[in-house]
Amino acid sequence: MKRCGRPKGQETTVIGLPKQRKGNRMVPFANLPSSAKEKIMLSWFVTAEALLMQQQIKVTQVECNAEFIPFACIEDTVDMRLVRKYFTDDAWEVVESVLKAKTKSRLYTCGVCKQKLGKQSVACDCCLKWFDFKCVALKTAPKASRWFCRDCRAQHASQ
Repeated sequence: MKRCGRPKGQETTVIGLPKQRKGNRMVPFANLPSSAKEKIMLSWFVTAEALLMQQQIKVTQVECNAEFIPFACIEDTVDMRLVRKYFTDDAWEVVESVLKAKTKSRLYTCGVCKQKLGKQSVACDCCLKWFDFKCVALKTAPKASRWFCRDCRAQHASQ
């Protein structure tokens, strides 16, 4: 019996276009491996140089101004206790105080215009930033269960 279509394992479609791979999909923050989550969470509080030093993070290396820390750190899908082991006791107290300040204020801002969010907003499932519908060219809530911002999609496409 003659088979139709392209053989299994082909890298191109029937008309010669590159075949899309299903395994290279965007992964929401909640589904990332713990090592990737830890790296992202640490980047919210310390600089890249402090991460490279291979020693516990000290108080002087921690960002203590809550305005510069993203609201992603207080999202339900984020467990900041995962990164406790990387900080000294004093540094962890600073991190906890910043988390308390963020939780107390709960004044979410748009990731594009930096203004206070209105009633129509959406969160990126990858970077956990919030956006106004108008800033990301949406008129209604996305129908998909997962939504990714333009920056995350561009970053994923370049990998």
